[in-house]
Amino acid sequence: MRSKIEVENNIRRVAELISESGLTISLSGAGMSTESGIPDFRSPGTGIWEKIDPVKFGSINSFLAGFDLKEIMKLAEGMDISKIFTAEPNEGHKALAELEEMGKLECIVTQNIDMLHHRAGNRNVIEIHGSIRTSSCMYCGKKMEFEEFLAKAMEQQRIPPICECGGIIKPDVVFFGEMLPQDALSRSMEYARKCDLFLSVGSSLVVYPVANLPPLAKKSGAKLVIINMQRTPYDGIADVVIHEKAGEVLPKIVAEVKRMV
Repeated sequence: MRSKIEVENNIRRVAELISESGLTISLSGAGMSTESGIPDFRSPGTGIWEKIDPVKFGSINSFLAGFDLKEIMKLAEGMDISKIFTAEPNEGHKALAELEEMGKLECIVTQNIDMLHHRAGNRNVIEIHGSIRTSSCMYCGKKMEFEEFLAKAMEQQRIPPICECGGIIKPDVVFFGEMLPQDALSRSMEYARKCDLFLSVGSSLVVYPVANLPPLAKKSGAKLVIINMQRTPYDGIADVVIHEKAGEVLPKIVAEVKRMV
């Protein structure tokens, strides 16, 4: 257990690194969303994939084969999936938005699909796993808000619903068995190669290829900061590691940065 003094020293060190950096980027993971009350997928004992079969409910093949609407609605209600639409940005999200506004954060690469970075005020957000806010027809490409996707599913009593053109309508998120959006991945790798400081927040860094970004940045000469409640595979190569909640640590870091300006 790290002492309070050690944590405070690390907070000041991260603030110094941000102040000195010419280009800082951040990677955010599920740990940021759980602090807003959104359940994550992989936490032992509480993660969504501990409660339901990820192959049955999270793969693109299963989605295309179709789900029983009543079963899906029951599962969603039991796990309170609605929180993804009602959750508010926490203090960690707001702190990252403030860093961007100050010109101290170039972009955020997020593994989350909940739109909370956008709602907090960040503008340059790369959603590496897509976003729940829209859905698209896999045939004609027509886009719609997720509310319309749900309305069509209820009207047709089927998931996935069918577009007017006859194509399958799919949420714009990455399912198991799908490739990551190549543009998003390419942009993320480009930022990782050219940044001076890579700030990983709330990510376990075990999901690839996104987990390759921190070592890529480090190999390219960047400083690496990891803020996560649990240990990650890259703690050993990080310049600073803080095992605390992002919502508590990031505002303190921003406050220190302001004092250094």
